[in-house]
Amino acid sequence: MTATIAAGPGIQRVKLFEELLDKYQYFVFDLDGVIFHGPHVIGDSIPILKLLMARGKQMYFYSNNSRRGNPELAQRLINAGFVPPKNSVISTPYLTALYLHFKHPTVKKVYLMASELFTKELRTDGFEVVVDQDPIGKFDTHGIQAVVVGCDWSFCYNRLAYASFLVKSGVDFIVADSDPYFVIEGLKCPAAAYVYEPIRKITGIAPTVLCKPAAFALELLMERDGIPATAKSRMLMIGDSLFTDIAFGQNGGIDTLLVLSGVTSPADLEKSELKPTYVSDLLKLSKVE
Repeated sequence: MTATIAAGPGIQRVKLFEELLDKYQYFVFDLDGVIFHGPHVIGDSIPILKLLMARGKQMYFYSNNSRRGNPELAQRLINAGFVPPKNSVISTPYLTALYLHFKHPTVKKVYLMASELFTKELRTDGFEVVVDQDPIGKFDTHGIQAVVVGCDWSFCYNRLAYASFLVKSGVDFIVADSDPYFVIEGLKCPAAAYVYEPIRKITGIAPTVLCKPAAFALELLMERDGIPATAKSRMLMIGDSLFTDIAFGQNGGIDTLLVLSGVTSPADLEKSELKPTYVSDLLKLSKVE
């Protein structure tokens, strides 16, 4: 089957996922807006994952949501009827640990502004995680080597001041999740951007941003799994956001499929200068067995 041109200059309209099966070996999926709407499964996404598994394709599931670790993301897929392959789930807490192990192997102690699940993930991976802080006026680095920022439910002025002190003192400044908001029952709630942006403005120091649209995850996964650079021509990023998922694919030099089942509308796509390789209404098969 061949995709037809019907979605704007240079974008191929894909009606059925089978159109892409033969061209690609590696598939990177976002979760929210692609596979899930909250607890509900979108389209034929689970049968598609099972088909890819049966065809011997390699899959990754990559979410920017720093409020969930690998076990929680994997459990969502399991609850929906699909058991993800080993090492296929990539949460931003896990990505942070992977980044530190590969790129900063001497970092062992971090100050974390994020969720309890994030703390658990880093401690499981062997890091000493500090979540408390000195009183203002009595700050000390205590041997901390990096400040890591995600979505922090306990964000407060003292934590902001201490993190800023550490960054200004020269420790690594790492952002695992840069999302500006998340939605709860239709209400936009402030997310990780409102934690790290004040630190950046106070210190004048730009962080290393690991999450989408940065291509760190792709580089680290290829390094971890021994995937050669030549394999990029057979990789596909599948997401619902132009500015995180599609930009991530483009920054990593791989093809992209935008599904219109999440945050991006057809009008958004038409207005945007950022264009995917393919576009589809949702993940759909010609026949579900």
